[in-house]
Amino acid sequence: MFSGSTLRIVKTLVKQAYKPWYLLVFILLVFLAVRLNSDLRDLDSAAVIPPLDITQSVHPVAAKVLSFGHDPALVDSLLLRSLGDTQIDPVAPQTRAPIFYLLNLASELDPHYFELYWISASLLSIIYRDGVGTDILLNRAHKIIEKEDYPSESFRSRYWAYAWQLELMRGYNALSELQDLHKAQEAFTLASSLPGAPAFLSSLSQQLSTRKGRIEVALKTIQNLLERDNALPVQKMLEQKKQEATLAAFLDSTERQFLESRAASFSEFQKKQGLLADPFGGTLHWNTEKKSIETTTTARLPLALYP
Repeated sequence: MFSGSTLRIVKTLVKQAYKPWYLLVFILLVFLAVRLNSDLRDLDSAAVIPPLDITQSVHPVAAKVLSFGHDPALVDSLLLRSLGDTQIDPVAPQTRAPIFYLLNLASELDPHYFELYWISASLLSIIYRDGVGTDILLNRAHKIIEKEDYPSESFRSRYWAYAWQLELMRGYNALSELQDLHKAQEAFTLASSLPGAPAFLSSLSQQLSTRKGRIEVALKTIQNLLERDNALPVQKMLEQKKQEATLAAFLDSTERQFLESRAASFSEFQKKQGLLADPFGGTLHWNTEKKSIETTTTARLPLALYP
């Protein structure tokens, strides 16, 4: 706890301790040393703990001041706090997920943290279905990718070699959660042009002009995400989204077949096709006003996909 020079001073003070003022200085020195040592332990990077809940935006400069300059430790703490969140139910439309402000602050403190964007997008878009929150974070990554705003080329090749994955996720979120076809098309187009992008990305933006194409894009994107994210909660929600897109594909295909069949009624078409239910057991019926097939299967069908 004490340096060599401090120990020499202490020995001198002990020898002179019979003098009252020397004794007072000795006691004060010991008190200050113990207090300083305690304060330094409190400032250790492992002790940078963010508040339990952040329910509004926090300015990154204020966060840096409160963390005493331990930005990396604070970012890791924010990410760990987000991963430990026990509420995994989808939020209401236009509502921010409970962990959004934690992840948003973390990305503002360390805007070049690639894994942070991927984890954030997986949590916010897939589990919480917070489309707007996901878009805010991925737009921050998008600006870096578009402007090639990396500290160096070696940094890009080492940490951002899979930048196309973030653009793929941005496009998927725009299509599935925001129903923004223009943004989805823009994101898929950029993703396909980035180094290392798989070949299937090149056709995604062209497929968005039809409902059938949008459903196919959703299925391809979901399958790609299933292969790349092994987290169990994410896998569970992706499987649910895959079922929704599969149901949308079935309804779209069946509707086109019915309209082309020129059957007198939908019930007659069902009898001829032996079609009593959808793939998940839901009862089918024809909505005369909307001129579309509906099902009793309860699922949240993305509006951009179906109808």
